[in-house]
Amino acid sequence: MAIHIVYGQYKLSKVVSVEEIVSADYIAGEHIARFMHSHEDAWELAYCMEKEIEIYMSSEWIRLKKGECLFIRPGSVHNIRVTDADARSFVVSFTSTNSELLLPLEYHVVTANPEESKIFENMKAELETTFSRNTGNMHLYTFEPSEYSPLGAEQMIGCYLEQLIILLLRDVTKRGETVAKNGQIRNMAQDYLVDHINTYIAAHYKEHISVEQIASRFHYSRTHLSTLYKEITGQRIGDVITDVRITCAKDLLRRGEESIASIAEHSGFSSPQYFTHKFTAIEGCSPSEYARKHLHHEQTE
Repeated sequence: MAIHIVYGQYKLSKVVSVEEIVSADYIAGEHIARFMHSHEDAWELAYCMEKEIEIYMSSEWIRLKKGECLFIRPGSVHNIRVTDADARSFVVSFTSTNSELLLPLEYHVVTANPEESKIFENMKAELETTFSRNTGNMHLYTFEPSEYSPLGAEQMIGCYLEQLIILLLRDVTKRGETVAKNGQIRNMAQDYLVDHINTYIAAHYKEHISVEQIASRFHYSRTHLSTLYKEITGQRIGDVITDVRITCAKDLLRRGEESIASIAEHSGFSSPQYFTHKFTAIEGCSPSEYARKHLHHEQTE
């Protein structure tokens, strides 16, 4: 007797589905930035394959080193230049469903791991065999399928892009060894950024760092990063830097081993006068008064 088993059906969910390829370029050697451009509805993904390339976006040049990639959101005016004859880069723009889920990748420079680098190479090769080149090196802005296009080549290009998007989203939102779950992408990407900024401040506050330098380090414009950080944490980056420096200065003052000028320098303040001004405003007493008070307190204990 035949046994009939009823199997459930499950429709697989998708984070994003690539719908259209808008352009694809392989840049080998020097490339002069001739004009600014943007894609109204398409994301652009730039990948540096060798040496370095530079992308102009948000009023600054962002440098990508070998193995690094950058997502550029729709409508962002940008440009690309290459100044090294041995440099190579691959740039592809595309439209997708659920495009807003790519927002955590905006302005993030991500270093591709070996698996992701191989996907970039495979996608480039698939594009080269699937479409007739418009000019010289692969420079596709209109798409004419080649008669030598392999079976399923266009679908493979979409699959490569979708796989890259998911893997890079996981890279950006990963916490330790834990990969983000669906629905957590935005919050985890924001936490990732804040944690890395705070870690950077803790490691470099003695070096007279500024908000501008931090923005450059994380490939943001000053205004964009300041606004984003304030929205996430409720604090200003400049205030966080000052708080870290004041905490360091208070520890040195309690030891009573250095002059005010030396403490100001070792805490990252630009001058003793500015240090005294900020310390007094925050602590309600001057550095000298704070030192006397805490030294006296320790001596009487």
